Parts: sequence; structure tokens; C-alpha cells
Amino acid sequence: MTDRQKTLTAGIEAALKCAETKPWRDLTLAEIAEAAGLKLKDFHQVADKAELAAAIDLALGLCAVGHAAEGFFATRNIHIDLTRPVESDGFYILSKTTQKIGKHVYCEATVYDWQDEPRVFATGMVRTGIRGRQAQRFPPA
Repeated sequence: MTDRQKTLTAGIEAALKCAETKPWRDLTLAEIAEAAGLKLKDFHQVADKAELAAAIDLALGLCAVGHAAEGFFATRNIHIDLTRPVESDGFYILSKTTQKIGKHVYCEATVYDWQDEPRVFATGMVRTGIRGRQAQRFPPA
């Protein structure tokens, strides 16, 4: 695993751990970096399209963390508008739930550069309450 992959993995694990005790919308990247034992500047890395899409998928999926008691959940129907290039000095993402209808949580996410300029906008739906045969596709942790 490269240093970059280790940093991203530590950041994701720390973000999920922080989200257990504090609402996602209230977390800052600085808090996540501290929880991961990193400095904020450690996240200033080049992001390729695959990493950006994975980060957006994660950000949208985290909107459903509050519904985890309903069962497994999975993102779907993600639409990403890459309106402006994401520069090599890094980015951060803010996501929020816009609506919950039945077992569907609708979310949106915006990717910002370090000058707080929006670069990418995404929408998606998270299906919650996955149980039974549907959940068999997801092995227990």
C-alpha cells in the first residue's frame, strides 16, 4: 500500500469512527485528520476521477449512517456533474440529506477546492433497510 493509500484509508476509517459520536454535518476535515493522527495538509493530494467518485459515493452514503439500525444500506442512482476541474492541491466534500421517502434517502454533495470554490455537484439515493436475501450479498464484518 502506498503512503497516499495509507493516508486515504486512515482518513476514511477516522471519518467513520467520528461519525459514530458526532453528526456527519458537524464534522470538519480537521477533526477527521486529528482522529486519524494526521495533519490537515496530509489530505492535500492529487485526486484522480476514480478517487473523486469513490469519495462522493462515500459522502452520499454517510448521509444514511443515521438509518443504520434499519439494516444495511447502499448508494445507487448517483449522478455526478464535474463542472470544473478539481485541482491537484486537494478538495473537501459537504453532503446532506434532502429527503427521505420510505427506505430511500435522497442526498446531495458538493466538492470544493481549498479556496472554498465549488467544483463538482452530485446527487444520489441511498437505499436503507436492506435485509434478508438482499443482505446476503454483504458478508458480516
